[in-house]
Amino acid sequence: YKSIDALNKEWGTRFWGASYNSFDEIGWPPVHMMANPSFQLDLKRFQSNESIVYQQRQIDVLRKFAPNKFITHNMMGLYPDLNFYELGKPLDFASWDNYPLFLDGYARISDTAFAHLVMRSVKEDAFLVMEEQSGPGGWETYPRQARPGEMELWALQAVARGANGIMMFRWRTSVSGQEEYWHGILGHDNVPRRRYRETARLGAALKAISPKVLNTTPVADVGILYDYDQIWATSYQPQNGSDPLLFRTIACEMARALVMSGANFGAVGSHSKNFDRFRLIACPPLYLTDPDLVGRLEDYVRNGGNLLLTAGTGVKTLNNVCRMEPLPGMFRNLSGLKEIDEYDIVPRGKETDVLSDFGAMKATRIREALVPNDGTEVLARHAGGVFDGTPALVRSKFGKGSVWHLGTQFRPDDWKKLFERIMTELEIPFFPDLPNGIEVCRRADGTGRVLTFVLNHNDAETAVSGLPSGTDILSGKDVSGELALAPFAVAIIEETPQTPGNAVARAQAVLRN
Repeated sequence: YKSIDALNKEWGTRFWGASYNSFDEIGWPPVHMMANPSFQLDLKRFQSNESIVYQQRQIDVLRKFAPNKFITHNMMGLYPDLNFYELGKPLDFASWDNYPLFLDGYARISDTAFAHLVMRSVKEDAFLVMEEQSGPGGWETYPRQARPGEMELWALQAVARGANGIMMFRWRTSVSGQEEYWHGILGHDNVPRRRYRETARLGAALKAISPKVLNTTPVADVGILYDYDQIWATSYQPQNGSDPLLFRTIACEMARALVMSGANFGAVGSHSKNFDRFRLIACPPLYLTDPDLVGRLEDYVRNGGNLLLTAGTGVKTLNNVCRMEPLPGMFRNLSGLKEIDEYDIVPRGKETDVLSDFGAMKATRIREALVPNDGTEVLARHAGGVFDGTPALVRSKFGKGSVWHLGTQFRPDDWKKLFERIMTELEIPFFPDLPNGIEVCRRADGTGRVLTFVLNHNDAETAVSGLPSGTDILSGKDVSGELALAPFAVAIIEETPQTPGNAVARAQAVLRN
């Protein structure tokens, strides 16, 4: 801030008479009560930056004495307290530690997929899984064993989502220290058993598919915007006590919906200069307003991109002070709105309806009464309560592209409805009737050669239809649109050239009917 007067102004310290006379007066924020939100956000930035500076000290030494060696760092996926975009800048490539058994239910599929994509977005390039789970991991306690086939499934999920390297953790289970029960490929007795045999089988599979996979990259038609300042600001002021408005949670629920739809999607950092590689960018609440980001999003849509904005956007400055202008603030030009007339929380268990021509959905966490501009199309309205009949979802044209503004937040099933409606309109391919527990995504090389990964996360055989025709490069068998996958099995279909994109046509037909 350069001067204490600038800090006082940016933090708004006059409230409660909390102005500072010098930087020496700034200690740790109070722990017995709420601190100034601007102070709290800068504290999170400071804590993250301390790790980044510490890493840089080590990098400087290594670059000097080992100039020909690559440098990476094992990051932690969706871990919220460290800005991996900043940590990753001086690294040669991103790496991370993947432990799916720490997650339960569908999150084991979708959160793991999204974590891979966030890690890929760090360098906008291929990444390494430095620690892939090979056995139950823990210190005092540990989770269940991986079921037969799950280790291979998790490794191939990483490849499907952009990993070009897999390292298993660990070779041998430690016999001493805090990680005695962080199990590896070999147990304490050093006897090769099931985990060893499965790792050997995985190694053979990766060797076989590498020539076809390594020159491809994940296909991403939809991008979920990701930002650590937004994570920290909404974590400190989640607004709704029973159903918090949390940026990271909403991003994960969007990702779950897209996995459920079999859509090709990725994560994109808010700092990125490469928005135009996505057909659609979906934004969890952009609570803090970054004028530079607003400008880049405007350019993206003006040039033909498509944008989904959501409730809780445009509320504050980058330093976590509320903006004195009608919501959604600097996003009004994009959103097709005159203003948001009023907003209110939606307590958990008291969700209200949002009605549209593509189904009924439930408003969660927050509702906004949208006031659209002339010419902005109303696609859904709130039903019930003081907002009854007011617009809940609008669409407007901006240059060559379109912007949707949703005046609430959804759960995954309703995000799926909305995404499928938008993707159908934009002719973005997806799978409208994908069986539960099946994950589908693609890698391609830009020449028309496409690999479709089909992963069965279920512990039972599962039939999948509507797939492209081609050859499964894992089994060598031909595929003609249908597969019966064994428990935890994976198929990688090298698509027959010019296979009709039947997923788009079927999706459009389903929604038309």
